[in-house]
Amino acid sequence: MKGKQSPKKLVELVFAIPTERSFYYLVPDELLDLAQVGVRAVAPIGKRILTGFIINVIDEKEFSKELEKISLKELKEIEDILDPIPFFDEKFLNFARWIADYYFSSLGEVLEAAVPAGTDVETKKIIVVDPNYIFEEIRNTDPSRTNYLKLLRILSEKEEHSFSELKKKLKKEGIQSNINYYLSKLEKKGLASIFLEKRKPIVKVKKEKVVELGDLSFEEFSELVSKLEKRSIKQVNVLVTLFAAKDKKMRQSELIAKTKASSQVIKALAKKKFIKITEVEVKREYVELYQEEKKEIKLTEDQEKAINIISKSIDENKFDIFLIHGVTASGKTQIYLELIDNVLKQGKTALYLVPEIALTPQIIRRIKNRFGDLVGVLHSKLSPGERFDEWRSVIKQDYKIVIGPRSAVFAPLKNIGLIVVDEEHDSSYKQSENAPYYHGRDTAIMRGKVENAVVVLGSATPSLESYFNAMSGKYKLIELKKRIDDAVMPVINLIDLRKEKEDNRMIGSFSQTMIDKIKRTLEKNEKVIILQNRRGFATYVICPDCGYTELCKNCSVTLTYHLIKKEYVCHYCNYSKKELSACPVCGSLEIKYKGIGTQRVEDELEQIIPGSRIARMDLDTTQRKYSFSKILNDFGEGKYNILLGTQMVAKGLDFPDVTFVGVVSAESTMLIPDFRSAEKTFQLLSQVAGRAGRSKLQGEVAIQTYRPESYTLQFVQQNDYYGFYQREIIEREEAKYPPFYKLALVEFKSANITQVKRAATEFHKFLKYDKKIIEVLGPAPAYLAKLSGRYRWHIIIKSNRAYDPNGNYLHNILKQAINEYQEKVKKVSNVKMIVDIDPVSTI
Repeated sequence: MKGKQSPKKLVELVFAIPTERSFYYLVPDELLDLAQVGVRAVAPIGKRILTGFIINVIDEKEFSKELEKISLKELKEIEDILDPIPFFDEKFLNFARWIADYYFSSLGEVLEAAVPAGTDVETKKIIVVDPNYIFEEIRNTDPSRTNYLKLLRILSEKEEHSFSELKKKLKKEGIQSNINYYLSKLEKKGLASIFLEKRKPIVKVKKEKVVELGDLSFEEFSELVSKLEKRSIKQVNVLVTLFAAKDKKMRQSELIAKTKASSQVIKALAKKKFIKITEVEVKREYVELYQEEKKEIKLTEDQEKAINIISKSIDENKFDIFLIHGVTASGKTQIYLELIDNVLKQGKTALYLVPEIALTPQIIRRIKNRFGDLVGVLHSKLSPGERFDEWRSVIKQDYKIVIGPRSAVFAPLKNIGLIVVDEEHDSSYKQSENAPYYHGRDTAIMRGKVENAVVVLGSATPSLESYFNAMSGKYKLIELKKRIDDAVMPVINLIDLRKEKEDNRMIGSFSQTMIDKIKRTLEKNEKVIILQNRRGFATYVICPDCGYTELCKNCSVTLTYHLIKKEYVCHYCNYSKKELSACPVCGSLEIKYKGIGTQRVEDELEQIIPGSRIARMDLDTTQRKYSFSKILNDFGEGKYNILLGTQMVAKGLDFPDVTFVGVVSAESTMLIPDFRSAEKTFQLLSQVAGRAGRSKLQGEVAIQTYRPESYTLQFVQQNDYYGFYQREIIEREEAKYPPFYKLALVEFKSANITQVKRAATEFHKFLKYDKKIIEVLGPAPAYLAKLSGRYRWHIIIKSNRAYDPNGNYLHNILKQAINEYQEKVKKVSNVKMIVDIDPVSTI
């Protein structure tokens, strides 16, 4: 067998599939030089072709050790190698192994999370049909078989469908089970052909043609032009333009645009060897539109003290964890920048994590103002091509600083000296969509440990776990209790909506007190930020005559009304339907729109304060690239004087002329049935309050609430984080939640409620534990019992840290239960099990 007679190398691969095992492959001669640890290889696995990651290379002399485990005759060859140089090394591999083990995912899934989307080679399932035969099948099918008919109607739309595209369309129709069963039946009937097709990466290196003038002296060039003038003036224009260009070369696209010549003219000149055409790689540059003047900063005594303490650990090449607890506008960002400067001077690199994209425009601009082209950006708003090119530039060590959200923790930086986790308390650091279900803050700490780097966590409202770790000495605590530039903390007022209603002082969602404060601020030519942490117009729709409400057909939630598109939308699965003109149950025309979303608040403000210039910043207005930057630019330049939005407006924004912040409803997060709801409410309100008065202008905050007596709101009003911490930590200990207990949430989900219940019940039987250490809640339906067409059941496992400080006992009983469940229970059809370690929410 060619290539398998005397193999020179074997490689060990892992794939982004949920299995702990690795796979061995032979390396064909033409790929021997490229096969190394840290690159991706394309290889067959079963009937499919997938992109895997080389984690081990075995040379001829080492075969004897490995041959006990594998048979060379059974091995297949890898087909290709995608990376010219490795993107991970042994340090990174150790880091990835820790994530895989700790978060119950496969090593391949972790490494896949480190790679830009769209760069893999894999096979896709393709379904081909003849629409005419499908139409005939529709006519012959019993109308009661609604799901099958929905599939047939989608198939009838065109001849070729990818399986993933088909699944997405059926998901919108609320169908997530029996798809393969229906397709196999259609294939047996001869109505569909199903095959696997190898698909190349969507994102590739971008190349452009460059045209260069041949090596001609001035005399030779003049003679050539004279000869061509009479025959082809277009060729002459090309030659003259190139002669005048820098280095006598130009991009072909630019050359054609300038001379109006066709590509055929250029090819003709190249054929005569008067010019030469080469292909060069072109980097797709991400340009941050948000602009801000570079300011000269004078450090405060507290800032200098913090920098000196942390720099000592950096200078000693020592892994350390610092928590900077600084009030809003205390200058934490400037401390980060000075520390980055220190590590760069030592020839090291820095990683700067932010919780989400809303924070990055201002932060990116400030870091780029300071460090220029040394800064790379990795986040979801980049185009796939831009993200790929930024990632490759990091691998080539073109950047010394990388900034981005949680996924940037996987950036292939070398020699890291500092990792900053800004706003470390933020729940968006937790990955919840796909495996691995990691926490960006905690994985950053582990990356720091692996890299022997200093990790700096920063927040005005640290998570209870982080502050507890600082108080117990696990982290080193640095406190910044004063704002910089002589700014003072804003005055915070609680507006009791019960009293405002009683006194007839409500105008829509606003109290007269709040409206008066907004008007006074605008009259002084100062700016306002308004927070309402719900998007849309109305959070639910109800018929007052019969009580009918519009529910999502895929989720156990009400639909939100969106005024602009006049439709009802589910904010969990994006299912939507057009606005009702009458109640579908009783026919009443008195449909009521209840609850308050950002669209309603915007609409009311425009009517109450005519002439106000309002920018709305929520998920609906920030879908497009650069939308964040444009809104923030326009607000900063004064095109808008009110910035209204969801929690996006609470994070990291720094505008010196914002002097008033209003919160429409404090209850939006407070009443969620989750153990972190009080903490999240305190953090959100304290953070948004911190946007006011960040310069010498006094700031003011007004929070509307029906529960002003709540201890959470009382501590917000007093700007008292430590008081809140002391009260909340007692509640956590009594209720057996973090930081005193470690949590694991095991979720089962399926389109079939009977199957999901059975799977959860069966798994629960395999949990064997010491009741002194472990407490188990469930199995039971999740609070949101159905999402995206799937029913959800939860088992919550609590481990007492007094007996299990590192969570090893919890991990061991979970591993044992998972292994027994997979071995002894026949796989429950279409039930997905997710193990979420350290969940940020249990709903």
